[in-house]
Order: sequence, then C-alpha cells, then structure tokens
Amino acid sequence: MGWHWQAHGFNYGIDTRYAADVTAGKIVVVNGSREHCSPLQGQAHIRVMQISTDAKKLAQRLAQRGRDSELAVRLRLVRNAKFADWQANHTIHNQAEFAVVGIALVDYLLNIAKVYAAACDSHASIRGVFGTDSGLHLPARPGSMSCSEF
Repeated sequence: MGWHWQAHGFNYGIDTRYAADVTAGKIVVVNGSREHCSPLQGQAHIRVMQISTDAKKLAQRLAQRGRDSELAVRLRLVRNAKFADWQANHTIHNQAEFAVVGIALVDYLLNIAKVYAAACDSHASIRGVFGTDSGLHLPARPGSMSCSEF
C-alpha cells in the first residue's frame, strides 16, 4: 500500500500505483483521511484539499444516513474535532447542497488540470480514487515545477 490508515473501525489503503502516477506527472485524486495525509503535507508534489463541514451539519448528515449508532456518531464528531485547526492547501466548505459543493470540487480539479497541462505543454490526466473521509491529494505549487518534478 502506498498510504494506509484506520478510521471509524475500518482499515483503508491507497495502492502504490497511484504514487507512481504522481511521479509520472499525472494528477491523482485520492479521497482519504486528514490523519493519514498530514505526513504528506509539505512535499513538493503533493497538494492537500479538504472538504469540510461544521459539527452540527456533520451530525445531521450522519444521522440522516442512518448507518451509524449514536455512539459511533459521537466518536466520529470527537475525531473530527481533532482536525478543527488543520490546514490544507485548499478547503471547500460543505455547508451547501451537495450539487453546489460538487461543482466547486470539479471547478477546482479542472483549474489544477489546466495549470498542469500548461506546465507540461500537454494535457494532464485526472484519475479518481474513492475511499473515505475528506482529503484530495494533488501536486502542489503548479507554477513552480515542471512535469518531471512531480
């Protein structure tokens, strides 16, 4: 596994082939955990984007989902509070309708892809991986690197 972590009683992992894609100059989108991506922050080829919401909205959404016990929801809110001051390269505040937040995410990814396509003098690839929690890993500092550096 390239990245692995535990959250909410489950084990998660991202295959190493996606790290190879980053090395090859592709944009790789990973839906992961803020806890597991903290050590990745500050690396020149990694950009961390989070989608977050306030505790009240998160509690409402978890309750509506209906698959977690009250205790599991409380534990998740406690875990989420640990990241209240966590800083990402970019944050989308998930307080609106899902479609609005989805459009903000797509816009962000398209803008990153345009910057990298221009930097590489070709079209950047976007490859999606979906797992858990919030966190997307994208190459950092678009204007400062060539394709061979990420």
